Amino acid sequence: MLESCQISDISVLSGMRDLIQLSTANNQINDISALRDLSRLETLWISNNQISDISPLKELKNIKRVYMNKNPLDKDAVQELKEILSYTEVYY
Repeated sequence: MLESCQISDISVLSGMRDLIQLSTANNQINDISALRDLSRLETLWISNNQISDISPLKELKNIKRVYMNKNPLDKDAVQELKEILSYTEVYY
């Protein structure tokens, strides 16, 4: 759990491919590209950050739940993610 740690860089997570749950809520994160290779990830909390590009999440084929409210996200991008990951609960 990395909640409320005032972190902005999560690149170190890119090699942690066995993660199943991850919470990075309430930080200063704007780049989530490090998450694209976390193929076992099922639940992700990225709420209340500075994330505007959610395209790396499209690669997460096992993701079941994503909590990403309170980010400067484009509604069309959120809708596209919901369509691509139709089996995933997306909370925005």
